[in-house]
Amino acid sequence: MRVFDKDRAVEADPAFIELVQELSGEDVRKCYQCGKCTAGCPALEEMDLTPSQVMRAAQTGLRDLVLDSRTIWCCAGCETCAARCPKGLDLAHVMKALTSLAYAENRTKAAPEIAAFHRSFMDTVGVLGRNYELGMIGLLKLRTRKFLDDVALGMKLFAKGKISLFPEYVKGNAEVRRLIREGLERDRAKSRASTAEAPMPPGRGGEAH
Repeated sequence: MRVFDKDRAVEADPAFIELVQELSGEDVRKCYQCGKCTAGCPALEEMDLTPSQVMRAAQTGLRDLVLDSRTIWCCAGCETCAARCPKGLDLAHVMKALTSLAYAENRTKAAPEIAAFHRSFMDTVGVLGRNYELGMIGLLKLRTRKFLDDVALGMKLFAKGKISLFPEYVKGNAEVRRLIREGLERDRAKSRASTAEAPMPPGRGGEAH
């Protein structure tokens, strides 16, 4: 199926909803667009699609529209939507599944700084087995090139002992690295398999269904 927005045609991938449901554990088909998730979302102003639009796009297989959106990276996981949903859907789980797919496919242009934070956190935990705030901040600054932003706030946190100068290692950090690596490889493999199963779009001269 081909869906048109005002600027371009968006191909629909029928297998996408199955992939999202498998990764999130949520039955996305249950959403009937009541809009309560959108009405209560505290991060709505930062989003390009509303949460209900993301759910509808996932239902209809609009893979590119969803994975290239900023919305999936803006979800704070506050669970307000889950508390309000009359069908008991946890949209935070859906958003996390979508960001995992977008990250696995390197589709981070809609929110590069948020994706850089995500990657810096995962890299830090992958090495130490837990977060090391100072190291994570250093990685984030190197990736965003915003070296002087939040310096004053950082100094206040350091003065109050909220940021440790030295990292702490946890026992079994090699196991944590393995789990993170396997999770990323799983998401990439599922994404590739889903893309391979999707039907070829109609040709330029073919009929759009």
